[in-house]
Amino acid sequence: MNLQHILPHQLKTALDAGLPLLVPSGCIEYHGPHLPLGVDTLIVDELCQRVAARMKAVVAPPFWYGPTGYAVTGPEGGTVDVSTERFGRHVKDVLASFWDIGFKWIIVCQHHQQLDGPEALAIRQAAAEVTFEKTHTE
Repeated sequence: MNLQHILPHQLKTALDAGLPLLVPSGCIEYHGPHLPLGVDTLIVDELCQRVAARMKAVVAPPFWYGPTGYAVTGPEGGTVDVSTERFGRHVKDVLASFWDIGFKWIIVCQHHQQLDGPEALAIRQAAAEVTFEKTHTE
């Protein structure tokens, strides 16, 4: 079930059931002439879709533009790089909005530069801030 395709009554049903929200995250980055620029995001989105097909879950649209640090190549290869700080603020805003909608089980799935890269660090910080702020103000 994809968030962008569900109707309001389906959203209510998903929230009432406490379904998890899977949020893919990746980037646009050169990985050689044999792979598409969005391969990191395409992989994690496909994994989220497969998980949702096996269990009840909602899949959100991906965060496409994660920070790359031009780790592989620069813009001449098609890589899009964004500020880690601004990316983190955007992720925080989106996660807070998902929380406000009613999702309390939000899983951000990322496939870029492993778990200690700038994208993963920004996501973890954003998630920690949202969790702290939302659980201490409710």
